[in-house]
Amino acid sequence: MTPDIQFEKVGRPDDAYIQFLMEAYRGSFNADRYRSLEQSRDFFDWEYRQNPAPADNKPLVYVCKSDGEYVGQVSLLPDRLHMHDEEVLACWFQDFIILPSFRGRGLGTRLLDHAFGHLRSVFKVMCAFVTDERSYSAFASLGFEHVEYLSKYVLPTNPRAISSKLSDSFVLQSISSTFLHLFEHGRHLFYGFGKSARHDIQEIESFGEDFDRFWRNIANSLGASFVRDRDKLLWRFVYQPTFGYKIFVARRSGRVQGYIVLKESSLKSGRFQGLRVGIISDLLFDLDDSDTGAALLRAASQYFRDRVDLLRCDTLSPHVGHVLRKGGFMRAKPTARFLVHLLGRSGQSEQSWHLTSADSDLDLY
Repeated sequence: MTPDIQFEKVGRPDDAYIQFLMEAYRGSFNADRYRSLEQSRDFFDWEYRQNPAPADNKPLVYVCKSDGEYVGQVSLLPDRLHMHDEEVLACWFQDFIILPSFRGRGLGTRLLDHAFGHLRSVFKVMCAFVTDERSYSAFASLGFEHVEYLSKYVLPTNPRAISSKLSDSFVLQSISSTFLHLFEHGRHLFYGFGKSARHDIQEIESFGEDFDRFWRNIANSLGASFVRDRDKLLWRFVYQPTFGYKIFVARRSGRVQGYIVLKESSLKSGRFQGLRVGIISDLLFDLDDSDTGAALLRAASQYFRDRVDLLRCDTLSPHVGHVLRKGGFMRAKPTARFLVHLLGRSGQSEQSWHLTSADSDLDLY
């Protein structure tokens, strides 16, 4: 008997929908969001209802049902994009999933097409990060363009813990540990060189009105970048209900010059499963002020010292990448494609973008 397939928009999430999320993401990298009904509902309300982007009819979550049972979903996160000296309403496609037993039937493409058809008149720009070929093909069929892979930068801070994951051989572990120790020692020598005393680096618990002025001063220099004014930063890093962040600001003569946002996690799978990771969720400073970027990275390194085994920063930003490489970070194999659909703006996806893992939901695990 042919199942009854339906596509619809979620209003107020019921228990059946939340149970579907908990089951769908059980054991996955973002399972921490869905530990209980109450936690899952709080996270949903924060992400899709309290988001400060000025979009109507939130939440923008679309689901696929088979005979009345939830079998898939895609969520759209509204956001404001600063592009070519103007601000446009954009959105992120995220949390796209079809239950394994329902894959291979074209339901994912139909679900995306359903959501896309409802919202193409609302948003000027639609974006997505995807990490598998199946999702990429589905988005490409709707006209999304692959812009670039999100660069992944890593820095070992605990050579012994990392080398123990590289090989079962004691000799190879010793060699790799020695190499990583030498690398770490050299990095500290280099990173301490030219250390500037011009910056006042402080940990903060909130964002004041001076962050609005800072954003206005640098927005036009970043190319295409999602807005990072005070309202956005408060919602994203202070009001977030599940994960705790550490925020450091760099000031010079009392004025904000940049900030960095940090969180701790651990690798959930693969060869390096169990390693503690210090994630640089967001890093912003003026393009012409790499000294501020370096000072903020030093603050991150000092905070994470003895707390984690590895530092990681994902970014699509040439100037952030430059500062990371100078600080000893190494580029690892990227896994996330950045896709864009520019409605009525053909070819503009080739411009310079400034993105970090704080855009969309890549650091919410």
